[in-house]
Amino acid sequence: MTTHKTNPESVREAHLAAFAGRMNMVDCSNHCGLSLREFKMTFREFLKYNESTYQSGSTQLELF
Repeated sequence: MTTHKTNPESVREAHLAAFAGRMNMVDCSNHCGLSLREFKMTFREFLKYNESTYQSGSTQLELF
């Protein structure tokens, strides 16, 4: 396992990647140098203070 140095920029990148579904939680925690538990705690805080990025109903495809 490679340990990366934790800094605000790498944590923000990891939060955005997890939020968008580009990386899973384990990869994100490795990316920013936090333990999985620490990353989950910081990601929960990230979710509290950041709005969702999707518009419900406006871009959904209806299947018949």
